[in-house]
Amino acid sequence: MAIAFEGFPLDEETRATLYWLGDDYPASLARKISAQLAQDDPQGTMLALRCLDWPKLEIEADEESTQVLGVRAEFSLQIVMRGGDAGYWRLKATATYTATHLDRKDGGNVSAELDILEAEAVP
Repeated sequence: MAIAFEGFPLDEETRATLYWLGDDYPASLARKISAQLAQDDPQGTMLALRCLDWPKLEIEADEESTQVLGVRAEFSLQIVMRGGDAGYWRLKATATYTATHLDRKDGGNVSAELDILEAEAVP
């Protein structure tokens, strides 16, 4: 089953800033978030991922070369899931991805943090 994506900015500047998340950054986010949620509900399935607001981006760049060294991206999200118990859930979450050392040949490091702020059963 395909995941429905909504509200993600797809302008060239945002996509270029988030290149380290992959060519299709909403799909990359969905894969990473699904893997994290599977720790609590291995049988759960993500049905929709909605970006509720423009991502907050903090960019660290070398002052002389203007080369990007790091990016912190915070996404305000709504996630619709079908749980392993066949119930439907709407989650409000914040996902924060931090890329550091992007100037290195190995591509640097990426860390992720997912905070579930609210969960409600959907009738």
